Amino acid sequence: VSTTQPVGRALLAGEGFSLGVSATGSDLTYVWTRDGVAVESAGPPGPTLVVTNVTATAAGEYRVRITNPGGFVDSDGATVSVAGPVVWDSPTLVSDSLRLSFNGLTGRRYAMESAAALPGPFATQAEIMSQAGGTVIFDPIVDSGRVYRVRPLP
Repeated sequence: VSTTQPVGRALLAGEGFSLGVSATGSDLTYVWTRDGVAVESAGPPGPTLVVTNVTATAAGEYRVRITNPGGFVDSDGATVSVAGPVVWDSPTLVSDSLRLSFNGLTGRRYAMESAAALPGPFATQAEIMSQAGGTVIFDPIVDSGRVYRVRPLP
């Protein structure tokens, strides 16, 4: 008997995720599927599916079939969506501040970081929640050599 169902999520390309169920019984085997086709986990087959470094092909509805000698049960579906990598718009100067905007997943938390030059080190400028239609950040330090990046937070 399955007691906990997998929960879907929205991701950016390159991220990883895991889906899990809990079940009671003995001699249980697990087969995870995406849109009805078996998928492999980064770990051993079991109650948790681990997928790393996702691409758009990882999007779909995931289910697990739990089987024992008495039969099987299928979990509810969990929808996983994958958006392309974060894309920055061209920066613009607005009232002595640099206006930066990017296309993060709506409702996802991000850290905006900057460095004097590549390869860094990078320092966090702000932690922000991505907004529909793009997220805008203003940096009062206008320096032509400054480098920016944004990374999703857990």
